[in-house]
Amino acid sequence: MSTILPPASADGRHPEADRLLEEAARAAERDLRLVLDNVPALVKTMAPDGAIDFANRRLLDYLGVRLDQLQDWLQYIHEGAR
Repeated sequence: MSTILPPASADGRHPEADRLLEEAARAAERDLRLVLDNVPALVKTMAPDGAIDFANRRLLDYLGVRLDQLQDWLQYIHEGAR
């Protein structure tokens, strides 16, 4: 599908293009989360500061926790593996 955008505003911005890009990014994130929640694996992602910012449903169910409870994730790692 192609979209014809109106001319850029005086500051060079395309508000409609920005809206379409944001919408596409939200859809892509939603699709990725759907895939990650359904893969037969335990999946998590971490921010640069070490905070877990995503855990798939399989991992949360396996550990029996919510995402906010997983922030202290070292408690789930055996001491010999730390």
